[in-house]
Amino acid sequence: YKKDNKFLVIESFAPHEPWFVPKNYREIYDKSSTSEQIISLYMDVSELDSSILKRTQANYSGVVTMCDKWFGYLYNSISNLDLIKNTIIIVTTDHGHSIGDNNWMGKRGYPSTPEVLDVPLLIRHPGDSSGKGKNINILAQHTDITATILDMVGIKTKNKKCVDANMFNSDYKESQYKLEKISDLHGISFYKNLVEEDEKFRNHVTVAWGTAVTVITDDWWFNCKINGKGSFLYNLKKENPFSKNIASYNADVIKDLFNIALE
Repeated sequence: YKKDNKFLVIESFAPHEPWFVPKNYREIYDKSSTSEQIISLYMDVSELDSSILKRTQANYSGVVTMCDKWFGYLYNSISNLDLIKNTIIIVTTDHGHSIGDNNWMGKRGYPSTPEVLDVPLLIRHPGDSSGKGKNINILAQHTDITATILDMVGIKTKNKKCVDANMFNSDYKESQYKLEKISDLHGISFYKNLVEEDEKFRNHVTVAWGTAVTVITDDWWFNCKINGKGSFLYNLKKENPFSKNIASYNADVIKDLFNIALE
């Protein structure tokens, strides 16, 4: 740990299901004595006994709390080793999980929902406190994390076959990126957005999941099969946007969003 230029990735399987959790963590959220829980079943839970659903949600919450505690140990270790002053810390995950949301248990890409696709992303930069405590409302993808890390540490590459160094300039536009057809790195740095009230660097994100695709913009959440059939469309500007699928009377919007998916 005393060497410079370290890069450490910790992949914690928790809080993945089946959410077996020590009793003391689970009882923070549910003190009942029942032992039943859902174990990795993908199903409609509209008729599931409410006590079983509550226990399953409590088990999940308990595992998350346990992970939070052990992340605290990691953070304290980084501080105790005097590495906190020059270490970027990023916490994220690949997807979420429905545990009774929309009467569903499991994770799926069709129909897609925010609790599965809208994942947390927390970043601590040791040398730049201008973004401290800020909640940044931007559209970003996992591939952007790589570009942002490189931007933060000032790494640029001369190998344009893999990465165009201009991608990490704050003035670099998404349209330029598309035209240059960079093959290996498809992320765009959002570092500037973390410290400044800058314009949004993406106007949409896309998610491919199995045989389905989702396109998300500031206004719309669009989800369909990869052949364009079976559309779900929600207006994100509305209150409770996921309460009604409005695909049947927004054909032009669907056409535009599906064309984005095809790109």
